[in-house]
Amino acid sequence: MDTIEGLNAAKDKLAHDFQAVVDGAEELLKVTSNNTEAGYSAARKKLEHSLKVARDELDQLQHAARLKAKQAARATDDYVHDNPWQAIGVGAAIGLALGVLIGRR
Repeated sequence: MDTIEGLNAAKDKLAHDFQAVVDGAEELLKVTSNNTEAGYSAARKKLEHSLKVARDELDQLQHAARLKAKQAARATDDYVHDNPWQAIGVGAAIGLALGVLIGRR
């Protein structure tokens, strides 16, 4: 449950960071319409910073998701090797259930 809460917190932070990027882009559009050099430069720096933060967060989330997927794959592989007949039974049950569901259409 702890990892789910961590992923939800990371997702919320990423959403916040992307909102900052959107806000920066809107500000950049407003400033460029006035065509003032100082305002344009400041807005551009703010947008670049927001993009960097959002990219870093996205990279961290992708890395965490990749690690979790590898852990799940290892756990599944270990379970199948430790309990081959149960794994065959579960696979057969899932196949049967899918066959029944598809056959009803």
